[in-house]
Amino acid sequence: MIILIIFYILIGVFFFVSLLRRLRKDGWSLFTYSCIYLFLFYIVSPIISLSVYNYEILSGLNIAYIVPDQGNTELMTITFFCICLGIIFFFLGYNRRVNIRIIAISPKFFGRQRLPQLYVSIIFLFSLAGLYFYVTGFGSLSNAIENANLVRSGYYISVEDGDTAHTFFFRFIFLAIIPLLFFYFNKNLHNVVRFFIIITSLIVLSILYLYLSPGRQSILDLILIFLFSAMLKRKEIFNLKILILGFVFLLFLPILDFFFSNRSLASANYSSSIFEILLNEFGFPYYSLSYSIKENYSYFVFSDFVSGTFGKIIPSSWNPGIVGSNYLNSFYMVGVSVKSIPPGIFAQGFYSLGFIGIILVSYFTGFLFKVFDVTFKQVSAINADYIYIYAYFIVSSMIWIRTGLPANYFYNFTFILFLIFFFTTYKIQRQKQ
Repeated sequence: MIILIIFYILIGVFFFVSLLRRLRKDGWSLFTYSCIYLFLFYIVSPIISLSVYNYEILSGLNIAYIVPDQGNTELMTITFFCICLGIIFFFLGYNRRVNIRIIAISPKFFGRQRLPQLYVSIIFLFSLAGLYFYVTGFGSLSNAIENANLVRSGYYISVEDGDTAHTFFFRFIFLAIIPLLFFYFNKNLHNVVRFFIIITSLIVLSILYLYLSPGRQSILDLILIFLFSAMLKRKEIFNLKILILGFVFLLFLPILDFFFSNRSLASANYSSSIFEILLNEFGFPYYSLSYSIKENYSYFVFSDFVSGTFGKIIPSSWNPGIVGSNYLNSFYMVGVSVKSIPPGIFAQGFYSLGFIGIILVSYFTGFLFKVFDVTFKQVSAINADYIYIYAYFIVSSMIWIRTGLPANYFYNFTFILFLIFFFTTYKIQRQKQ
């Protein structure tokens, strides 16, 4: 295992050097931010897990998952090979040349300069309507809060005998982040309207992140979106605020975890070690990959891209019985067939089609992120307001890296809404080589 740890460290050095070079060349982007997540999930987590195993204290840690045997040399070697495969093809996909040019369209029914404000205002109304119909579906805000964990884990539909159609509106509430970003940074708009939308969006997001969608990651993402917006606007590479925020957030993870689970800080135990915090937060994609290699099952053949549409684009009742890989992964990880443990991007590839699946998913992700980076940088040059949408996409796109679930990213309503907005405002031309 010592040799594997050394190899992981070497890959980590390669990651760090590549990240610095790309930051100096292009600044922050989907690629550079993705590298940080890949580094934490597939470099830091294996190093800690293998090192802790060697010191024979892994079994004494309070890990939320059933950790695969870290002493299985064959399994750990294949896992390392798959990680290398995924990283290499992610880099190859991103470094593929993208020859496109973005051209703005001037709609006859509305001026181009005012069009973003119109779309953002519509999004703001969608978020308010989403909160209203979601809460009224439960009868009251207190009932919605009581059922928040059930909705989040997927149990609510199975235990509730009544109509659950109102949960459909939950996806619209998240849209409040877009008008908040747009009107917070755009100081040229009318003060009264701007102030009203900012305050209302903050109230909506506070209710969402503190009560309806309890999760540490959501709060961190919200803060990071604001910081990245400022950094992209000022073309900064390093910001001390992000470094301090990351350190403070890591220290307070046990407290936040207890609060979101119990709605109280009373009688909480904050004695989690740094190993427990890191492995619980960043270890599941690495462990999921090991299980996807170790266990026997029929490949999903990318069926998650089909099953993910149900409940997102198509009503859940239309699902013919296609089961997502996250159910199987959860069974391996916690011993129960629920959909609470996502596989992560590399395990998604292996669950889909083994080694070939990792190659295809990683290459596709790298190339897609390159297209997004090129597109957003050109659009931001045309209209600076898109910098804030770009920051939102940089942070929210890590859902795909973190979970590997198409339903959480490609079929997310915000993602679809942006594509509609983009293709009615801009057109893409392919440049000649």
